[in-house]
Amino acid sequence: MYASFEAVRAFITTDAAKESDAGRETDVGNASERIPQDRPVSGVKLGLSYQINIVLPETENIAVFNAIFKSLRDNLLR
Repeated sequence: MYASFEAVRAFITTDAAKESDAGRETDVGNASERIPQDRPVSGVKLGLSYQINIVLPETENIAVFNAIFKSLRDNLLR
């Protein structure tokens, strides 16, 4: 996990350095008017996903499974 964090941090640090260098090279008014040229302006969507792993108990009583999935439906899907 630490190595993944360091890899992402290095990527972000590199991008930030590139953007600050590009910002110094161009004199285009104030900061609110500057738009980085290497990034798309529109059409960018951010998606999040969740993965839930459930370890079910070993039982032959179907009521246990019904209770677990009913609780999931009531609390996560609504």
